[in-house]
Amino acid sequence: YDPDKSSTSNKVSCNNNTFCRQRQQCPSAGSTCRYQIDYLSNDTSSRGFVVEDVLHLITDDVQTKDADTRIAFG
Repeated sequence: YDPDKSSTSNKVSCNNNTFCRQRQQCPSAGSTCRYQIDYLSNDTSSRGFVVEDVLHLITDDVQTKDADTRIAFG
């Protein structure tokens, strides 16, 4: 995933109480929200920025409908 290639991608701000859960990673309140997670296997980890984007879905029933939803991930 490359957020720069998505027209609907936005970096999540440290002010976002819903999606920015690791505020201790933020250098200031208005900066981009960062995350870091350490896994148990082989001393591996992941870190970066939290982004919000639109996931394009369609329903799977008699009348197919668009079901776009905003998600946040890092």
